[in-house]
Amino acid sequence: DFNGKLVRFLHPDGADIQEGEPYVELEAMKMIMSVRSGVAGKIHHTVGPGAIVGAGDLLATLTLADPSKVQMIKAFSDVFKLS
Repeated sequence: DFNGKLVRFLHPDGADIQEGEPYVELEAMKMIMSVRSGVAGKIHHTVGPGAIVGAGDLLATLTLADPSKVQMIKAFSDVFKLS
């Protein structure tokens, strides 16, 4: 598990970021690591600098620049047969 501290966001809340662009810096064991965006969009911070974070914690949300890149998940509605 990763436990560390959110050092700073590299873009203000509501800013547009590009795919592959670093958007936040995290510190763990005196090392600074940047996290990159997987897609382009508008970033919205959910925690602030100094917050202690762990693996799987939500750091920010992203309003996608191109929502068509999202694959919608559908609930399984059939019968799952085990042999």
